[in-house]
Amino acid sequence: MLPFHAWLATQDLKDEHLVIATDQDAAYNVAAIDFAYSLDLPAPDGGPVQPPAGPPSLTANVDKSIVGATVEKIENLSDEEIRCLVDSLPNELVGDDEKERLTMGLIGRRGKIRAVMLSQGWMS
Repeated sequence: MLPFHAWLATQDLKDEHLVIATDQDAAYNVAAIDFAYSLDLPAPDGGPVQPPAGPPSLTANVDKSIVGATVEKIENLSDEEIRCLVDSLPNELVGDDEKERLTMGLIGRRGKIRAVMLSQGWMS
């Protein structure tokens, strides 16, 4: 979740926004909710990527291999995949200008996440 939060510039990070469950193998599955304070990405390249300041449960329990795998998945998204994802947002919620701003911001930020995760010691 840390690379994803960095990519989306999520601001409201707290443990209460995590949903945690165990699977059949007693491994933890973590999901995040409440992205209301995300995606404030300055045009045209999404601006600098900052390390997320939380949620505390995630920053205190970093699994470097999961962070690395997540960074790779984000980096391997094509421009077209990002554009298709953003274009799938309902027009009633997000107009064409906003979709273009989000698309360009996410594309611009995609290659900046690795350096931030490395500088935090969250991946090797």
